Amino acid sequence: MAGHSGKENRHLYTWMLEHQFQALKRAHLMVALVASGVAFVFYTNTGLEPILYWAAFIVGCQALLGLSMLSGLPLHHWIRVYTGLHVLTCLGWGVLPVLFFAQLEAAYQHFYAMVVTAAGAVCVVTFSHVPRLFVINAALMIMPVAIMMVVPGLQQGSYATSVGVALFMTVGVALMVMHVYREHAVLRGQADSLLSLDRARESLREHQSRLQAERDRAQEAGKWDAVTGTLSQKEFLEELGRHAEVSKLPVIVVCIRVAGFKYVNMAFGRDTGDEVLREMAARIVKLVGEPSRVCRTGGGEFLAFVDAPRPALRHELRQLCEKPCDTDQGPVMMNAYMGMSTLAPGESYMEGLYSALHAAEQAKSEGGKDVHTLDPANRTSQRNRSLMRFELSKALARDEFHLVYQPQHRMSDSSLTGFEALLRWESSMFGPVSPGEFIPVAEESGIIEDVGTWVIFNALAEFSRSFSEQEVSLSLNVSLPQLESGDFVEIVRQALESSGLAPRRLTLEITESTFMASPEVLNDRIAELRAIGVRISLDDFGTGYSSLSYLTRIPLNELKIDRAFVVDIAENSVSRALVGSIVQVCDALEVQAVIEGIEDPEQMEELASLGHVLIQGYIFSRPMQIADATEYSCSLKQTAG
Repeated sequence: MAGHSGKENRHLYTWMLEHQFQALKRAHLMVALVASGVAFVFYTNTGLEPILYWAAFIVGCQALLGLSMLSGLPLHHWIRVYTGLHVLTCLGWGVLPVLFFAQLEAAYQHFYAMVVTAAGAVCVVTFSHVPRLFVINAALMIMPVAIMMVVPGLQQGSYATSVGVALFMTVGVALMVMHVYREHAVLRGQADSLLSLDRARESLREHQSRLQAERDRAQEAGKWDAVTGTLSQKEFLEELGRHAEVSKLPVIVVCIRVAGFKYVNMAFGRDTGDEVLREMAARIVKLVGEPSRVCRTGGGEFLAFVDAPRPALRHELRQLCEKPCDTDQGPVMMNAYMGMSTLAPGESYMEGLYSALHAAEQAKSEGGKDVHTLDPANRTSQRNRSLMRFELSKALARDEFHLVYQPQHRMSDSSLTGFEALLRWESSMFGPVSPGEFIPVAEESGIIEDVGTWVIFNALAEFSRSFSEQEVSLSLNVSLPQLESGDFVEIVRQALESSGLAPRRLTLEITESTFMASPEVLNDRIAELRAIGVRISLDDFGTGYSSLSYLTRIPLNELKIDRAFVVDIAENSVSRALVGSIVQVCDALEVQAVIEGIEDPEQMEELASLGHVLIQGYIFSRPMQIADATEYSCSLKQTAG
């Protein structure tokens, strides 16, 4: 406590006065008044000067006690003063009368005892606001006088009575001191708790101030890229948004990606890579004119914007990488993929940003030799593609897919041999969407695996229920992502088991381009599928590499000749020769040949000599629902019968 500051003490005084000052003040005033009154009465009636001494002592103790409360003494000193003066007051009230009690005439003794007892009782009530202190004060200030009243011969100085009173007073004083120090300990604990709370609050305020200062510094630092000094991505987007909102001119958004930047870091070190980034950033800032119009999004990618028209912008962008970057490791040549998009007034700035990013991707796919520009038509196409990707992700849950079936016949007798299941999408937003549009998008987005699994299970289940008593086959198209999936064979096995369809009746069609994209993986996957009895067909033959040599390396059961070979087969002798040659190769390899896209009788006549091939096309039927396919099969059986 001794080390407390003046500010802390003043705070404690305020707390003390708030809880005790009013009660103590009334007590001090009452004691002083009672002592003065008693002294005046007795002095007037007896003329005994000890009465004045006694009253002066009591009043002086209380006056000192009151002054000590208002003096601003440190708390630990004030508690000592309070304790000492309070004990002296009690002793003076109870003990001093004993010293001159015997000097009074007998007529005044009882009167004096009654007055002192009554005054002491009033003082006890007003002075003792704590119950335990009330009992001790009563013992110290009232009981000695009561003893003097009931013990005869006290005025003659009875030794036994004096010893008894002394012992009683000693015990009372000891109890009083113990209680005061106990109250002192409680008060000190409360004061320490209050000080700790104040210090904790002050520490919290200081911590909050430091935290706010650090937050402000971090916020300011977060506005800029630490390596290049350009804007952070968040600040750049806000700046682009504000500028696009108020600008009355079109805004050109540019995306610049330093080609092979990670190899610069690997070859020369990160410090050199940072030098390259700073140099590129400086060139871009010089091009656009303001640092607040440039940001680095990460790695070696930068975004910038300028106001249109800027006729020379394309040329200026090409010049960014014409000169090497001088570094401590020597000159480093830079190349970049660049895309830009024009943002019309009032158009969403995010639209222009995405278009610039997409244009940079296009520039990369084209070799990065020129600055790629995404025009409005391409932007609309890209927007529709993104929207289609989103709708495709919801199509399965919305049950927007369904299957149709196109029959396959044998050329020799037109007998039905099987059906090819084809996927259709009836979008709630786009309406009917052709497979040529949504299948590539599904493959890009990764949803093709889920869609392909849905096709396998649903097609096998529908076909098995509808054609359980007929030995007709089912053909399904599968994509490269499906085949590369490690659990594809297990999916096919589970679908066969759950549907009850015999594996020999299932043919999986793989396009030529799909196979050539990953021949090693697909060879193993095809071997696994054939091991469980599934047939494999090479679809769209002739549209890809058109190499007959690799047919010997693929374990095929069937080969589908693309419709491109039969479109003009009636007029084109080359097409006839090619189709005949492919069929002969299939015969030599014991592979079933299937010709698709047959639409008119003239084509049929040209292919009539190839009687053992299978044919598929609109000349027999367009793709139909499973119920119509069942009815179609039944009608053929009745006709044959």
